[in-house]
Amino acid sequence: MVGKIVLGLGTSHSPQLSIRPEEWEEVFGKADRSNPHLVDRSGRPTTYQELEATANPSLREQISLDVWQRRFQTCQEAIERLSQTVAHARPDVVLIVGDDQDELLHHDNLPAILVYWGDEIVLSRKHLTEDMPEPRRRSLWAYFPEQEERHPGHPALAQHIIRHMMERGVDAAQSNRLPNGLGLGHAFGFVYRRILKGLEVPVVPVMLNTYFPPNQPTPKRCLELGKVIREAVETMPEALNVAIVASGGLSHFLIDEELDHTVLAAMQARDYDTLARLPRQKLEKGTSEVRNWLVVAAAVESLAMQWIVYEPCYRTPAGTGCAMAFAVWS
Repeated sequence: MVGKIVLGLGTSHSPQLSIRPEEWEEVFGKADRSNPHLVDRSGRPTTYQELEATANPSLREQISLDVWQRRFQTCQEAIERLSQTVAHARPDVVLIVGDDQDELLHHDNLPAILVYWGDEIVLSRKHLTEDMPEPRRRSLWAYFPEQEERHPGHPALAQHIIRHMMERGVDAAQSNRLPNGLGLGHAFGFVYRRILKGLEVPVVPVMLNTYFPPNQPTPKRCLELGKVIREAVETMPEALNVAIVASGGLSHFLIDEELDHTVLAAMQARDYDTLARLPRQKLEKGTSEVRNWLVVAAAVESLAMQWIVYEPCYRTPAGTGCAMAFAVWS
């Protein structure tokens, strides 16, 4: 008997998912209008004013409480379905592929790929600062517990994955402890808090530097990484049923529906050539988290993408917001 990936999940993790729509304008509208880090759909730095001046006027129809409430409700139902799906599958281990945004990993040492193989995984609020952005402050409950929590890792599988990566030419970084009592970042906390929801299952975090140039893995490399992870699980001498989760995305902070539909359609069709050729310049800022989905899509090649929920949650007439996506492979 050997290991097997039996379930794949994809989930957005935006603060927008955990803040009531009635607050979106106050929290996100103001933040977007003053965001100095916006990029356009080609990855070029831009301003909110430039985006609004060139935006499709029909986007204004998306900026209403009725639309927001409908999209929000659809997303909540999708999150609950993901939670029920993983609980029903009862995996022996869950792999979470996510990005760290200056939470544990910083620019003094920022690996492209890191696999954590510690005995314990900590969730806490110790890394948070008083000057955190307002969206993060209001959505803390969805990422980090009020009191520190400790959950089991799976060192044997994690080390096996690392060794297999090295054999296959993927030079991964490794860690078996979290610095200074800090906990995992938001991409992982969201999966614990809103998907696993108390399901005490060992987790192996795979941290991908999607966000920060210049060492972001290419789309092709992300697909290769997913394939290597699948091989590692399938050569694990222990008969483990493994679930793998992509955390983050899709396009934000400027929504790009065309890109999102291209990504989701290619994943559903197992069109890895299209995924490998995704323009890197489009995968910047929040949209960079598409890379996490690419890893999972390749890792679950033998599974079918059974359902997809996609909700482009616009929050300003400039087209800013977050395109929410949820998917199950089984």
